[in-house]
Amino acid sequence: MGNEITKTVTCLSIALVLCGCEATIETPFAEPIGFNATPYCDVDRGAELVIPDAIKDVIAAETVDEDALANAVLVRSAMRMAHGSPSTEACQATFAAGDVTFRWQLSAAQDDHATRGGFDPAQDEDILAVQTDITRLWREDQAARHAMIGLRKLDETDTTKWAQSRAVAHGTRIDAMATTAIADYADRYGWIDTKRFGESVSAHAWILVQHADDHPEFQADILARMKSYVDRGETSLRNYAYLWDRVAVNTGQLQRYGTQPNWECDENGKMELRPLENPETVNERRAEMGLNTVEEGLASMEANVCG
Repeated sequence: MGNEITKTVTCLSIALVLCGCEATIETPFAEPIGFNATPYCDVDRGAELVIPDAIKDVIAAETVDEDALANAVLVRSAMRMAHGSPSTEACQATFAAGDVTFRWQLSAAQDDHATRGGFDPAQDEDILAVQTDITRLWREDQAARHAMIGLRKLDETDTTKWAQSRAVAHGTRIDAMATTAIADYADRYGWIDTKRFGESVSAHAWILVQHADDHPEFQADILARMKSYVDRGETSLRNYAYLWDRVAVNTGQLQRYGTQPNWECDENGKMELRPLENPETVNERRAEMGLNTVEEGLASMEANVCG
């Protein structure tokens, strides 16, 4: 991966370094995988739905090609939706309209994030290549998630359900790509710290790790790597606290800083925090990590997620 990234940015690196300013490189977005769902509409709707074991195995696997993973997620969703549709014709219309809705929402999100996340370019060409690649992955991540959130806010119809399934599969694919890349960079550099890579890129790498919930062992490994950088003031205390809680929640333990809600919005647009250790002193712990109060943090997440 590293050589290809270096080739991609070689023609840009001299201009960026001489510029001495924040880099706002425009990077191409990955196309969603092609997927034809209409054959799944020809199904016996009176029979029991059975998802093939091969599809379940791909989704459950620890490591898998990201395209194969996205395809498996879509096969499972297509089979479920086709089985629940009233007719073959209605099923085909749903898939066609859902594809259009998904691509419209994703394209809008990608346009919005095409130049976000600028960074101070490093003079070292290898570091610059990593900065560029992580920023690209962060833009992919953010666009995919904003598409999912935007689709969730639409009226719930079969069309939007399929569009949401397409968005989930795309986001799952981007997560897998990012996890592979960050694991490689962590092996090479220890962690994407602020001293070498800058605050912006370090934060981008952190959010990609936050979103690797299918791989809690990877998240725990990165958390352990971050500790020495936190102690030296070379990565964010706040980000460390968020990842500490993420690892705890994903491994069945109590969170420490109250950063992780259940991500389920009730009818009033409210969410609940996941179980927390010593809740009476949580705001003291949060203050030590540069966080606002747990009440303010939860309200902010509710506003962003629940609207």
